[in-house]
Amino acid sequence: MERRALWILVLVLAALQIVQFATRSRYPPVATASTTSAPLADLEQRLAALEFAADASTPQSDEPARVQAVEPRALAARVARLETVIAGASARRNQDAIAAAAQRKQVGKLTTAIASGDAATARALLADGLDVNARDDDRQTPLGAAAVAGRLDLIDILLANEADLERKTGRRGLTPLLAALDADQEEAALALIDRGANPAAADKNGENALEWASFNGATKVVSKLLRSGSRVNARSHDGATALYSAARRGHESVVSALLRAGADPNLATKSGSTPLAIARAKGHDAVAALLRRSGARK
Repeated sequence: MERRALWILVLVLAALQIVQFATRSRYPPVATASTTSAPLADLEQRLAALEFAADASTPQSDEPARVQAVEPRALAARVARLETVIAGASARRNQDAIAAAAQRKQVGKLTTAIASGDAATARALLADGLDVNARDDDRQTPLGAAAVAGRLDLIDILLANEADLERKTGRRGLTPLLAALDADQEEAALALIDRGANPAAADKNGENALEWASFNGATKVVSKLLRSGSRVNARSHDGATALYSAARRGHESVVSALLRAGADPNLATKSGSTPLAIARAKGHDAVAALLRRSGARK
């Protein structure tokens, strides 16, 4: 009897774990009939065996049971209730997945309209109450699409509809400001900065807007960021600075602006490369000379 009671408790705990797993996961996979019914079918078979054993057997020992036995039919009813909970959770997950797919499709229509410059369609979709911060199947947000397309008019429309300036967009997870710089949309980048985009937000490599603008030679963006208080000597994960990136690409005007703002010409990357070393290695002689005049030693 004691052994039977222990088996029953084990089965109860197993059933509870199934329910917890099905309901607490933040991003659970879409459930299928096999993933939810197979464990329960196994439980039902074991419960049936226990019921048969409970009816046919008698205690083998007079020793008092340490665990109170659970009536098998009551336990079967409890498992049936758990099965209902699991089925409900699975149905909700399926409904959520369908709704999310439909939303991504609608956002895709909006990002496509933005990319093609179809402002009328974009306005119509926004008027229908589309979530302006949702993503399409490529994980692109409407504001990210407008930044990449350089559509200042649509940027303002989206911001008026409460688009999030820092919402990551695209497969690479860039902010709209970084996405604009990546697409060489300097005017869009300037507009986003004016509207409050965070210049210190960085990509997965730790590179912020100042480093991106310096790498691309976006002189006007670099100047605006420096006036806005960007940290001129901020470093990415590999130790590179905005000055290092500008020197690497040979952008003399950007190197000059960064040096005037207090960039340290001797800050090396984690591999030991300095702005002067990379300028020499890339054959940017004018940049190398400028760095030497500014105190670069090696």
